[in-house]
Amino acid sequence: MRTVSCAWPPRKSTNSYKNAMTLFYPIFSLRLTGDNTMIYIGIDISKLTFDAAYILNSRTIHKQFSNNLKGFGEFSLWVNKSKKEVYTCLEATGIYSFDLAQYLSQQKVNVMVVNPIITHAFFKMELNRNKTDKADAQLIARYCEHVVLTGDYKKRSYQPKGADYEAIQRLVTRCDQLEKSKTQENNRLEASVNKQTSRSIKRLQKAIDKEIVRIKKTIADIVKIINLSVNKSIY
Repeated sequence: MRTVSCAWPPRKSTNSYKNAMTLFYPIFSLRLTGDNTMIYIGIDISKLTFDAAYILNSRTIHKQFSNNLKGFGEFSLWVNKSKKEVYTCLEATGIYSFDLAQYLSQQKVNVMVVNPIITHAFFKMELNRNKTDKADAQLIARYCEHVVLTGDYKKRSYQPKGADYEAIQRLVTRCDQLEKSKTQENNRLEASVNKQTSRSIKRLQKAIDKEIVRIKKTIADIVKIINLSVNKSIY
């Protein structure tokens, strides 16, 4: 039976590896020259915490912070200790990354939010499969370095969102949560063999439906206000 190897890079062909070395050569050459005029910080974020890491003189500096305003402030102080130009990068993880990206942008810190698919492809090129938060933060830092060195950081940098956009995003997230809850209740109703339990589930389903309708109406009202302001600015 024929087996397929998942090794990276392929053993029999060195073309992919050579192409990768060529693509990321600026990174390797910078590390060899010891140019420390800039710091590239990778941020791996989760619901409650985020890990930040950067490489300085071949040594990895790592620290974990709470994913809240207090943690944001501590991270900002940590970043400002350096006299070097700081570039940060974090993956797009919905509401978990939105608040931190907004905060860093407001603090005039260079920040880039990137699709996880892109960073995971880069991780393969780094030939590191150690899946931990600390390792991910280091690899995101290396990706941040790559983007800065190729001159793409500025055009990919995070653009802060307005209050209306933030409100819509949070409402959409809440609507998704309610939809999932509704699905869970539907599954419970199908499995229910007790009349009182079934009635309770149906009452909750009605309440969820009403809340979803209310949220969608609120989103529509915000969008209408945005459109009116846009039209006024045109004329």
